[in-house]
Amino acid sequence: MRLRSSAFLWLWTLRYVSALEESEAGVIDWHKELVGVPLTDSTKALPMFIRSDPSSPTKKTGMAVATKSNVLAVLNPGSTGNVVWRREFDQSEGRILQYKTHRDALVSISGPGGSHVRLFEAFTGSLLWERQLHSPLLGRLLEPANLGVDVTFWHELSDIDAYVLTNGHTVSRLEGKSGKTVWSWNTDDISTLLTRVVLSSTSIHTVGLTKTDSYALTITTLDRQTGALVSQSQLPSQITRGMRD
Repeated sequence: MRLRSSAFLWLWTLRYVSALEESEAGVIDWHKELVGVPLTDSTKALPMFIRSDPSSPTKKTGMAVATKSNVLAVLNPGSTGNVVWRREFDQSEGRILQYKTHRDALVSISGPGGSHVRLFEAFTGSLLWERQLHSPLLGRLLEPANLGVDVTFWHELSDIDAYVLTNGHTVSRLEGKSGKTVWSWNTDDISTLLTRVVLSSTSIHTVGLTKTDSYALTITTLDRQTGALVSQSQLPSQITRGMRD
């Protein structure tokens, strides 16, 4: 959290530095592509420093940022703050909800309920693959918009796939090289809203809230290889106002 907060302050500082440089037009040549105002309403999309894979022969650093202009970009974190690459998402598709880096890749989730998933090369912006997991018309309009959306990766090279939660009830394993769906699982309980996915060595765990007389925490465990349901349990909680608590 501290790293992301520092990244946000750095971006605002850079904005004022750029304004000073503009007053020196004709003396100092400069150029800065517009990326927009950074998203700050969710920890899933805050500006973040990124680094190349430790095994990569060339060490690179950058700052990833998603903005209110529906732009995903990587900036040079040096003194220039130049745009390394930028991708403007179609406004009709819906806003960027989350992004996350993994080694030399960057995944984004956008659209209602996380309808669209894309994987980019983190330091060039090359689009490696993109998937539409459901029609935007079928996306759940939750508040905040990125509720029920999450993505995670396993830390070892033995598994480079993306594990994605969308619409608050669907968990999918997407092949890292192609985006092809390896398996997909849906909760049948309409009273449960899944909010997060966490990996362990053999399983994927989802955390959510189930509406009963109050709210209960629901933990669901799936087999990572097949997506089969392994176990599900509910834990009593003191939550009374849903996600506002």
